[in-house]
Amino acid sequence: MKSFAVVDDAPLDAKRLETLILGYGKEHGLSFAVDCYSSPVRFLSEFKGQYDLIFLDMEMPLMNGMSLAREIRKNDESVALIFVTNFSQYAINSYEVQAMDYLVKPVEARSFVPKFERALSRLRQQSQKNILLKTETGIRKVDLEEVSYVEVRGHYLFFHTTEGIFKVRGLMKNLVGNPDFQKDFYLCNRGYLVNLNAVTGVDGLRILLGKESIAMSRLKKSEFMDALASYYGTRKN
Repeated sequence: MKSFAVVDDAPLDAKRLETLILGYGKEHGLSFAVDCYSSPVRFLSEFKGQYDLIFLDMEMPLMNGMSLAREIRKNDESVALIFVTNFSQYAINSYEVQAMDYLVKPVEARSFVPKFERALSRLRQQSQKNILLKTETGIRKVDLEEVSYVEVRGHYLFFHTTEGIFKVRGLMKNLVGNPDFQKDFYLCNRGYLVNLNAVTGVDGLRILLGKESIAMSRLKKSEFMDALASYYGTRKN
């Protein structure tokens, strides 16, 4: 399910966007969730990276859309943003916050649909690389390419990434069965799932991951080496 937020201090405008989003989903058999916020301050207090796309009204009291977008970018560099404005020239600097597009009020279906479809297409491309981790402190969006390996300890998974280690409650068997991890990751033993793209070498039964190394099962070595060779062979083609 895709999740969207609409931040607009005009209730009728927010409701209009919500209706367009849910109507498109119903018409195309897609499941969407939409949250509407009349206050940018309240939105920021509740934003934990849980949305795929955020619609931002450019003209709001206390904090306009551009200021809100800058605050969002401090915590989430990848969430898609679309500005909604009364005047198209207000969106001219949207590149500063990597906004995806803008809509001019009053938003009509004929202008909404093509831009929304373009946004959905980009979200589908991004979803092939990103996952949402439900950590103990909130939700974290992580690029799979930035995950070096996943370690299991008891009922918890530890995602070792370029941005730190994130602890998530879960089972390794569920992760191995996840299609997102079946292409680029390999279970080198019962406790470690390794990103093949992060492997910098193999030393005996140690898999080298930059400055780190982890042990692999002796019974898994031959299979792992085949998987590694196949992975890099595929990437070269």
